[in-house]
Amino acid sequence: MCDALRRHRTSGQHPVIPLAGVPLWQIFAALSPGRGWHNNGPQPLSVREIREQGALAGFPLELRHVEVIQALDRAWLELEAGGGAARPMAELTPEIFDAMF
Repeated sequence: MCDALRRHRTSGQHPVIPLAGVPLWQIFAALSPGRGWHNNGPQPLSVREIREQGALAGFPLELRHVEVIQALDRAWLELEAGGGAARPMAELTPEIFDAMF
C-alpha cells in the first residue's frame, strides 16, 4: 500500500489498493488533510486520531491496522519532505516574490 501511495503522489495515477486495504486507505485519506503542521512541516498522525477515525468509520482497528496506517503516514511524510520525485515548481513571478517578502 505504501508503494501505491508513492506511485499516486509521484505520478498522479489512481492508486491500486488491495481490497482488504481499502478501509485502511480510506481512514488514512480522511485523516491526512486534517493533520497538524508546524514550522518544519506536517506532523505525523497520532494513534489516538487513527483509532478515533476507525471508530467513526465503523471499522474496529487492531494493532496491525494501526501499524499499516502509520506506515502509510511515514511514506506520505517522506514524500512531503522531498524524499520522492521532485515536484515541478511554479514560476516565480514578481507578485509571488512581493507576497513572500
